[in-house]
Amino acid sequence: MKISVLIKMVIVVIFAPLSVQANAEQTDAQRIYIRQAMLGDLENISEKVSGLVGAEGVLQKFDAKFVQNQHGIAVGQIEDSVTRAVMTVFLDYWRSAMLAPDKISALEDVLEQKLVNIVRTNIVTGQNFDPKNLLNVIATYIEGQGYGVLFGRTAPLLELMLWQKNDPHQYRVVLTDSTEAVDVVHIGGFVSRGWAYYATHGVSSTGGWATPKQLFCVCDSYDQQSEDFKVSYLKHEGRHFADYKKYPKLQSASLEYRAKLTELAFSQETLYGLLTRFTNHGVANAQGGHHLANWHVANDMKAALMLNNEGDRNPAWKDRSILEIQNAARHLLKQSDKKISDLGSKVAEHIIHPVSTEAQQSASASH
Repeated sequence: MKISVLIKMVIVVIFAPLSVQANAEQTDAQRIYIRQAMLGDLENISEKVSGLVGAEGVLQKFDAKFVQNQHGIAVGQIEDSVTRAVMTVFLDYWRSAMLAPDKISALEDVLEQKLVNIVRTNIVTGQNFDPKNLLNVIATYIEGQGYGVLFGRTAPLLELMLWQKNDPHQYRVVLTDSTEAVDVVHIGGFVSRGWAYYATHGVSSTGGWATPKQLFCVCDSYDQQSEDFKVSYLKHEGRHFADYKKYPKLQSASLEYRAKLTELAFSQETLYGLLTRFTNHGVANAQGGHHLANWHVANDMKAALMLNNEGDRNPAWKDRSILEIQNAARHLLKQSDKKISDLGSKVAEHIIHPVSTEAQQSASASH
């Protein structure tokens, strides 16, 4: 059984927006590097950044991490040998998959076999072991060593996060169409913050994730009085929490589409920056839900706001007021609900559809 299938048996997670250092603070080479890293493809990074401002520094860091394997994760500080071995095989997988993305399926087969060997040798010796329970067995063992652990897929790569601190909180999250009472676990004391943090040298990381029962927050990534936390984390993840109940079969790209529209429906201070980020980080044919949803959100918002940006990746978002943009996002959410209702609430993907003429007319009525 493929490890990607095994992961769905452990937990289905939708990750919060990946926090990325502001583009204005990055050189051209850094922007290209971060984009490629987040797509899980660093195979020809030297050619892609060659000649760009900042290329020398980018390639020095790349060489240290991916050629010399100076991964920067304190594996030696993990006292338990089994947990240390699991972390090591994930690091090997991340490095190999980024350097040869076309071989990711075979590399995941190798990862699965290494994990099976770890379990058979160290955890269930002398016992019958069903590989279908592979990640459940490993997660239970690691939790018994005092760690929090998350397996999942932050597309395109398989994920491993390890941490040591859990601090539960409760929040009341107001959405466009409901109010959700949610339990949020603030987590910290990280050994591993996942493959994005590893690949981008700490520039990008997962801010948290939602499960059907509770939310998890990497809270040292946020100022908890900011819109980044109150909107881009709480309302984004709150939308996932609500959609898990309302649309239990909905998959990553559609879930992300709806959560990102929810951010736009409530943001003020960060609104134009969010639109620019969604536009810059959208990929029409992406495997990952975030990049695909970014592309559809940006294009549907352009159409709803009647912004023509032929030949210009970023339209003039500031030609529209905050209220106009918020109203457009709310209308697209209502369209999304109608589309899912028409297809049936158990649909897996409703996506992400071109905005209708009706939506354009409705959103532009307030201009």
